[in-house]
Amino acid sequence: MAPKSGAFRHLQRRMRRTLNYGTRRMQNLPFSLSGNSQVAFFYCLLPFYYGARKYGCVDACTFLVAMVYVDRVRIADKAYFECSDPNDIYLPALVIASKFLHDGGLEEFVYNDEWAASASTSLNRVNELELKILDILSWDVSVSGKDFERVLYEAEAWVARNALLKQGFLTYNEAAILSSRISLFHNILLPFISIFASLLVLYSAVMFSVLVLPKVALTYRIYVNGNLSCFLTLYSQRVFELSSLYRRLFEVRFLTMRVLGGVGIIFSAGKCCHVDF
Repeated sequence: MAPKSGAFRHLQRRMRRTLNYGTRRMQNLPFSLSGNSQVAFFYCLLPFYYGARKYGCVDACTFLVAMVYVDRVRIADKAYFECSDPNDIYLPALVIASKFLHDGGLEEFVYNDEWAASASTSLNRVNELELKILDILSWDVSVSGKDFERVLYEAEAWVARNALLKQGFLTYNEAAILSSRISLFHNILLPFISIFASLLVLYSAVMFSVLVLPKVALTYRIYVNGNLSCFLTLYSQRVFELSSLYRRLFEVRFLTMRVLGGVGIIFSAGKCCHVDF
């Protein structure tokens, strides 16, 4: 999409918020490529990655599109993916992603010699690796919106899960990302909470009829007998007891809702602990 379009600006705002790098450049993102313990490929943090960050060669969209290419290489040629140096896969993926997103001559465009300098390798080596990956991809470098959304969503979930593990708590935005990854919370927990709240209201009504109404009837009989002062005293006591009962019921309901909400968030975070790039 065009860098000046409203959709692109909306995407940038989303990535700044969900990937936690604000208005800073991509080099300050709080997650690394080696963070996913489920994929051995990402354990090798690329040496050129630091150079790319230093010279500002890579933006968030380029990283994510490159991840799409890496996944396609893994599917198309698993033997090459498992036997090759991760540098030899992700570097050309970044080169191709940058060319796919940015036209030549623009400020954002990065030439192969710049990639070679960032990766501390030769230009011929960069060209060779680029052609190799293009052959594996059958020169199909198009990335659909669905593919990009998928890898962005996985990155957002990784960042949210990492924040939970490091900080011990979640922001509202991170909790929303994690909870939206599973249907269990919406399909089971939310109806359960609604049923529990209804039962709690029913229980409150029953307790009111059992504990309060007989005492109200007693006070009415006392009033009929003409003991007005005793009636007022008992009436004030019953009102105080009733308010105390409702306050305790409200506290129990509030604590129960907090516990159920916490269980939903923790369950969501646990399900996201196996996010696989």
